[in-house]
Amino acid sequence: MTATDPRPQLAATLAERLAPAAEALALAYAEDMNAGPPPEDDRALAERHRARRAQLGHLRQL
Repeated sequence: MTATDPRPQLAATLAERLAPAAEALALAYAEDMNAGPPPEDDRALAERHRARRAQLGHLRQL
């Protein structure tokens, strides 16, 4: 790197411009983590119901 290498200045400018977004993202992440686990998605719920129906079907055959 030479004295005229623009990369250090570009890196500093980029970091300065991204700092507010990074802070907002960190705050949103913290809020999300404090909210608890995410609700179960439809696929997982459907799979759970399918498994229960299969189990009930098996019990009916006994």
